[in-house]
Amino acid sequence: MKLEFSKKNILIAGGLALFICISLIVALLFFKEEGGDLRSGEETGQDKPFDPEEHPGMTEAEIKEIRGAPDELTARHSLDRKRILTQEAEDYRQRARFPHYSLPISRQNDPVRNEFTPSQPLTRHPDQPNGPFMVQYLDKNSFEPNEPLVIHAFLLNEEKEKLEARDLQATLTIGGAAGRVLANLDMRDDGSPGDTAGDLIYTASFRLPSDLQQADARPTNYVVIVKSGKMIETNAFSVGYLNIAHTGNYSDRIEADAKGNHLTVDVEFNVKRAGSFHLQASLYSLEGEAIGWAQNRVNLETGKQTISLKFYGKLLCDARVSGPYILKHMAYMNVAAMPGVRSQLITDSYRTAEYLPAQFTCASFDDPEYMARAAQAEHDAQEAGQ
Repeated sequence: MKLEFSKKNILIAGGLALFICISLIVALLFFKEEGGDLRSGEETGQDKPFDPEEHPGMTEAEIKEIRGAPDELTARHSLDRKRILTQEAEDYRQRARFPHYSLPISRQNDPVRNEFTPSQPLTRHPDQPNGPFMVQYLDKNSFEPNEPLVIHAFLLNEEKEKLEARDLQATLTIGGAAGRVLANLDMRDDGSPGDTAGDLIYTASFRLPSDLQQADARPTNYVVIVKSGKMIETNAFSVGYLNIAHTGNYSDRIEADAKGNHLTVDVEFNVKRAGSFHLQASLYSLEGEAIGWAQNRVNLETGKQTISLKFYGKLLCDARVSGPYILKHMAYMNVAAMPGVRSQLITDSYRTAEYLPAQFTCASFDDPEYMARAAQAEHDAQEAGQ
């Protein structure tokens, strides 16, 4: 009886083992028929799906080219990152040579002239490639609420000659076409206020409603929409009270400090209402060579006040041009509330005393912020190259 029980157990165990083997064989056959493989993509050599976020700056073709060569991929990324960081560090060191408030400029890249000269964009319609074309522009970049808001426009033919226009219209809005419409005017060339009769430059002169002219009115962005036939163009500008006026008085001196020295130009203003103001100007040689730009933002009380512009000495040392120097372009803004209200561009307003380049420092300013960024970029570049 004992022997029979053992044989029975053996038969049961053998049957179970045979069933498991058959099940495994069937499962393997089914997996291969479905195109599967028990090994991972890395083990089979098959390509993974391309993930652009995994390899920034590289195309799918580049990834496939070096697929299976992770060391080469890592090396390429390291070299690219090291090169970028090294260039970044050099850019920071170049930027650190001058303080943020006083930078070198060129005649083509004069920030004061470029920012404060009203633009005259040319508009064309795709259905009219040969014209007419439309040009529109403002008298100035900012207006005070109690003065006329004047905009001009004219049409040109293919030879860029002015044309007579009968359908030029201007619409004054707050916020553009989807905002509040204040007025619609036909633009005229008849000598009305702000216009010169017969020059084929057409003018619209708007007046704000009395509720928008209050002394405490906040600065506001306005948009004028100009239309002629199929051509439509917009021009945005700020309206607000400047509350500061230049008196026309200046003085200049060399001012020494821990970094070396500056050519300091003091500009006098009459402040009508206390606030925050920003002044900037570009300095040129008598021969018209652009030397540098300076800016200053200050809080002022009412009455006669002075804003100082500091041109870092290295600007004049590098220029190697003797003075007198000219404040070629100057402009100021009321920035107590945004959008800031701008003055008009003031040109050739002041001539300094005589100076020699040798009187000014040639040392780099070594701006702490940019020097720190340069050091960090150099550190990261070293780590990337390891």
